[in-house]
Amino acid sequence: MSSTINFAKKLYSKLPIILYDVLAIPAAWLLAYWLRFNLSKIPFDVIHNAIPPVFILIAVQTICYYKFKVYRGVWRFVSLTDALNIIKSILFSIVLTISWFSLDCFRLLS
Repeated sequence: MSSTINFAKKLYSKLPIILYDVLAIPAAWLLAYWLRFNLSKIPFDVIHNAIPPVFILIAVQTICYYKFKVYRGVWRFVSLTDALNIIKSILFSIVLTISWFSLDCFRLLS
């Protein structure tokens, strides 16, 4: 019972950072599309096709951050090990995401 309470306390203390990361992923995704269209209006059909992969990205990135213990340290005291964990999680999530999109699996979900 106390381990569950400790986990909840740790999760609650890191919740703002996790929420920021989860919200930054779709923002970066849509910003990339906006830049691709030279800061002009993005066509509706492109937006319609760009939204489903965002959920896959959020899931993959969040799982990789958890797996590589990105949220373990406090940002004021980031060590080289923490920085390497962040780099590993980002690279691993990029490989998984590219593999997923190259297999075109997100069309199977619709």
